[in-house]
Amino acid sequence: MAASPGPSPYLGWWVGLVHALLALSWTLYVLFLPGLVVSVGLPRTSVIWILVLDQALFAVSDWGSAVFADRIAGMWRRLGAGIAVAAVVSALLFAAMPWVAGPDGSIRLIAFIAGWAIVTSFLRAPVLSLLGRIGNATRQGWAVGVTLGLVAMAGAAGPALTEWLRQRDPFWPFAVASAGIALAGLVAVRADAWPLPHRDTVPGDARRGPIVLMAAVLLLAGLGFQWHTALLAAASPMPWARSLWVPLFWGGFALGLLISMRLVASPFRMRGGALALWAGALAAPIAVHTGIQVFFLAAQLIAGAAWGMALHTGLGVALARSPAQRLASPVGLVFSALAVAALCRVLIVALKLQTWPGWSALPCVVWLVAGLGFWLHPWRSTPGTQSGSSPAGLQRAEALPVLQPSDQVAGRAEQRQA
Repeated sequence: MAASPGPSPYLGWWVGLVHALLALSWTLYVLFLPGLVVSVGLPRTSVIWILVLDQALFAVSDWGSAVFADRIAGMWRRLGAGIAVAAVVSALLFAAMPWVAGPDGSIRLIAFIAGWAIVTSFLRAPVLSLLGRIGNATRQGWAVGVTLGLVAMAGAAGPALTEWLRQRDPFWPFAVASAGIALAGLVAVRADAWPLPHRDTVPGDARRGPIVLMAAVLLLAGLGFQWHTALLAAASPMPWARSLWVPLFWGGFALGLLISMRLVASPFRMRGGALALWAGALAAPIAVHTGIQVFFLAAQLIAGAAWGMALHTGLGVALARSPAQRLASPVGLVFSALAVAALCRVLIVALKLQTWPGWSALPCVVWLVAGLGFWLHPWRSTPGTQSGSSPAGLQRAEALPVLQPSDQVAGRAEQRQA
């Protein structure tokens, strides 16, 4: 079925922009949170527990907001207006944080932070689920790949942005980020009217078991990512390694996306994700412990590529196999799993357990198990599409969760607070 002419090619870029802005706003939040906390009279050590609260709220509200989004779409056949309202409310709460942070304003600040985390969840999985409306699985896969690529760019820019803004006042960075999120979110008002190609993909799977298993696999992969980046690579005893790992890891992530995007139409797509995770499991300990720069460079690239392929494969397959009437809920479950992985990392720092020597082996272990989950998953033979499955599908839709790729910035901040 031919697509109607219209702005559908821009849907993916818009999704990517929203998630990249969310990633950059998270970077600003982690950077300025200690100052805001001190200004309301709370001890600096409470910062880490506020981050625990954030991740716990994300873990619950990512799935809850996705279920709510599916109900809205089912009842009113419209989701764009809800996303636009959530974007404006999220932007207002974020912009107001520096203003409510004054003497005796601790309750107000925490209330605004909690409200922002809950409302922002409606901009994560529900927004990404819009890509499920796009044509076939190949087009969706390319769209998700472009989306994650933009998020990775935001994550790679996080350390530089942090250094540039470190000594500056928080008011205007929060205001600019909020304005960007609000303006991007208002575009969603038009999303319901955008003509999109017919969703001609593999049959949806309404069973709960496969998507729960997919979320569990990505939880393990996410734990490996969190431990490798925030607890190991960022805390390397070698100064040159601490300065090089961020561009290398995210460069490898982009390379992994490109490889995974080429496998979208293959029935062995998930097997490719499994092999990538197993390669990453071997590379992660080398990247952390080697003192030889050549090995370090190669291992960080491989570890980043493994995470890129795993995330793209998991999200892409979950989106392709989601029932047409319930696109957001499976994606929301995956986002909640990734938030739980981040929560585990923050709790490790909050409880001062990051010095335990056993953490160095855990990325290897969890990536090996996650790779096995991909290899044996019931959707392991999910194809892309049998016809028209070329990168030309990118004409129809290009794209990007959110994830929060700037977690390496948060990891360093948490270690300082601990």
